[in-house]
Amino acid sequence: MKKQLRTGSAVLILLLGAALMWTGMGKAAVQTADATGALAQREGVTVTVGAPEGTAHVSYTRRQLLQGKLLLISSLHPLPADYPAPSVRGVRQVVGAYLPAQEQTALAREVIQALCDMQFDRSLTDVTLLKGAVSRAQQDALRLEAFHRYCCVTSLEEAARLSRLSTPAGGESEHQTGCCVDLILQGNTQMGKQDVLEWNETGLWLRDNMWRYGFIRRGSPEAMDEEHVCDSLHIRYVGRVHAAAMRAGGWTLEEYLGVLQSCGAITVCEQGQRDAYVYWLPYEGEGGMQALLPSRFGDASLTNTGGAVFTCMAQP
Repeated sequence: MKKQLRTGSAVLILLLGAALMWTGMGKAAVQTADATGALAQREGVTVTVGAPEGTAHVSYTRRQLLQGKLLLISSLHPLPADYPAPSVRGVRQVVGAYLPAQEQTALAREVIQALCDMQFDRSLTDVTLLKGAVSRAQQDALRLEAFHRYCCVTSLEEAARLSRLSTPAGGESEHQTGCCVDLILQGNTQMGKQDVLEWNETGLWLRDNMWRYGFIRRGSPEAMDEEHVCDSLHIRYVGRVHAAAMRAGGWTLEEYLGVLQSCGAITVCEQGQRDAYVYWLPYEGEGGMQALLPSRFGDASLTNTGGAVFTCMAQP
């Protein structure tokens, strides 16, 4: 979604009550009838059942699906063995000192652009971008470093347990997508707050507005689990459509994928105007797939949980 979603916008999400079915490459998706009924309201956002039928055939290769932005990645859902290395650039190489990033911080270009949009609207001078993209080997090395640090203060068994909780192994980290970055807040902070994003005004602004630029927070105090115990400042770029939808429903990534799977599709609207449609289709194979959607324009992503998500922009 190119235009940013503004504060006070009435973002309407229409949920399709019947799933799309896909039976393999070269076969079209089938959509059933619409349903109606309000599901939830939050901060001026309404969630209602209903979605349009598809009219255009779209095809994606497995590589394109693997390069999507909605892969669920954890120890329970590791990256597929054929996951392609993402195309990333050093933040400083692309934008110099415009973004407050460390020398080694690298991210996908789309993520860098979104951060620049954020910087244009709100100065991030008291934020430092730390860990960005890493390879599988680098992530394994980080796990080993964490283990050695814990070995200095506790038993080998406890060190292994703590390193598993604090640092994902290779193939289990969202940082391997090039769409994630860790932040640290500087300047005037209130260290007594449980939520680090409540430490200063910039943190509060990020908490309330990062979704407008396509970012979600992973491992927040409200959605903490052992997988993300050390990721309190870990943010992930999923695109503005998905970030707006998750904000509207108050969903984590896991919950959002569950909503898509159970409902089949959503329509994201701003101020009563449809902006984009998002569809979930089952995917258990190892090849590409084809779907019948309202538009040919958009992106696609595997979910790593037995499905694929397609996003297409609504026609003007």
